[in-house]
Amino acid sequence: MDIKIRATSQKHNVKIAIVDLSESMLEITNLQETNPIASIVLAKTTAANALLGVELKNGETMSSNIVTSDGLVKKIITEYQNNKVRSYIQNPNFDANLLVGVSNPLVAALGQIGTLVTCVNLNLKEPYISKVDLIDGTIDGDYMNYLRVSNQINSFITTKVKLDSKMKIEKVVGILVQLFPNHTNEDINYLETKIGNSQYIADILLNSTNYESVIKEIVEDAIILENKELKFECTCSKEKTFNSIKILGNEELKKIIAEQKNLEVVCEFCNKKYQILFTEIEQLLH
Repeated sequence: MDIKIRATSQKHNVKIAIVDLSESMLEITNLQETNPIASIVLAKTTAANALLGVELKNGETMSSNIVTSDGLVKKIITEYQNNKVRSYIQNPNFDANLLVGVSNPLVAALGQIGTLVTCVNLNLKEPYISKVDLIDGTIDGDYMNYLRVSNQINSFITTKVKLDSKMKIEKVVGILVQLFPNHTNEDINYLETKIGNSQYIADILLNSTNYESVIKEIVEDAIILENKELKFECTCSKEKTFNSIKILGNEELKKIIAEQKNLEVVCEFCNKKYQILFTEIEQLLH
C-alpha cells in the first residue's frame, strides 16, 4: 500500500513528510511503457511533486511540468490531488544506447536546459503558478531550488527509486524536510547531523517500511499529523475530453462534422480511449 506521512517537531522547528509510491509508480510506468531509466526519472518527479502536495485537501491540486530541450524524455507532467497521483512522460522509451558512457544517465535523460513549472490550485479564482529554470537536472536539486526561489523556504528533498531484477519498479520513496520560519542555526546544525547526506537518508528509506520510526529517528519529539493511503487514479473524463477537442478550433470541428467522422481521444496518463461521435461535436458547437 502506498502512503504519505506528515509530522512536525516543535523542539527543532521542522516539518517532515514521507511518501511511498511504489505500487502507483509500477502501474503508471507499465501504462506509460517506460524503459528503466525513464521509469526512474518519472518516479522521482512524481514523488517530488507529491511531497509538495501532501498538505493539500478538498480537491486542491499540485502539478508539475518539466520541459527540456536537451533531455531524452522531452516532457514530464505529474499531478497530485486528493491523495491520488498520475503522471505522463512524452518519450517513455527513448534509445538507451544514447546514454552509454554518460556519467549521469538520469540527468542526461531528463536534461538540464529547461524549466520546472508548478501549479498549486487551491480552488480560488486563480491558481498559483511558478516557473524556474532547472539547475542541474537531478530532480531533487531542481525541486529544492524551486522551493528556495518561489517560496523562500529552506528545504531538503531526496527521492529514491529501486528496480527489481526485471528492471521494473520495486520501490519509490521520498522525503521532504522543511524548516519553520522561526528556526535557528542550532536547528540547521542538528538536522545536518541527523540526516547526513541525501544518499544516507535515501538508503534508510529504501530499506524500511516503518516510516514513523524513521521520522522519530530524525526528530525524537515528532508528532505524527497524518498517515494516509496514496494511490494512482486518473482524473480523465468524457467531459474533459470534450473540452480538450475545443483546441482544434471551430473550423476543424465543422469539417469533422461535415465528413461525419467520429473521433477517438486517448488519455495521455492512463491510455483510456474516448469515442466522440460527430453528432456530439455538433452539440458542442451549439
